[in-house]
Amino acid sequence: MIDKKLTEDMQAWLNAEKHDRESVARGAEMVLKLTRNMAMYQTIMRRPERFESKVRYELQKFLPMRLENMTTQDVKLLDAELTPQIAAAIEEQAKFEAEHKAEEDNDTEVPEGGYLPAASGIRPDHDDLPEDVRNIWAENKERWLKIKKLYNTILTFEQPCDRYEYLKQLKDLWYTYKSELGRYDGYVAPSDDAQAEGEEPTPADIAKNIANARSYITKNVDRLAELRRLSRESDDATKELDEYNKLLTKVRARVTVLNDNNAPIGDDLKTKLNEAGLSLPSAE
Repeated sequence: MIDKKLTEDMQAWLNAEKHDRESVARGAEMVLKLTRNMAMYQTIMRRPERFESKVRYELQKFLPMRLENMTTQDVKLLDAELTPQIAAAIEEQAKFEAEHKAEEDNDTEVPEGGYLPAASGIRPDHDDLPEDVRNIWAENKERWLKIKKLYNTILTFEQPCDRYEYLKQLKDLWYTYKSELGRYDGYVAPSDDAQAEGEEPTPADIAKNIANARSYITKNVDRLAELRRLSRESDDATKELDEYNKLLTKVRARVTVLNDNNAPIGDDLKTKLNEAGLSLPSAE
């Protein structure tokens, strides 16, 4: 149970511009109630005027959690809820990285798009997703780096009052991270529902599909041509051939989108696509 009067007294003490010997002693009494550290209290009370900064420091540590109506026990429970989850995710990442290293040593293909703990992996249709959904993957990579940094900082503190501010940030980041993963994994394109109900795509949908298809082709056509060249130069190019076929399927699907919607393909791009193995009518 939070003693609201104590919290108010702490605020008033910290907001005061000056403190005399008696005032510092009152502050020390509040610190004693918060920490139950009799040795520290007795040290302060011998010469209170020398320990104003120490009293201020201790009160400032406890005030944020009290303003959130969090007791020391509440902070301990939050700690027990969060830190094991982060520890497990870090262990999961370490395991993946060890396996990843083994795959690199064995020249085995690793998952496309990188890795995030607690995630199902990057979606096969990632490049077709709306920008805000597609960006979740990169944004969560940044969140994960911050989560690990906060977690490691928390480990350097023992007292709940020292951990609280970091735990609060960690809680916000971790549950946002998980929520956004759920939004990424669970996204269903509206066009799929519309097609299931027999509805025609709107002009805006068509324009968006054309723009996305053209962007994907432009971004990947040079890589596709390079993979085709590598797969033909060696009799032992299984990895390159497999990657080429996968990318070829994706690029061909985007070319179909352009053709189905009578969207023009520039001469330079058409030449590159032909060099990459897609048979398109050559420019006049």
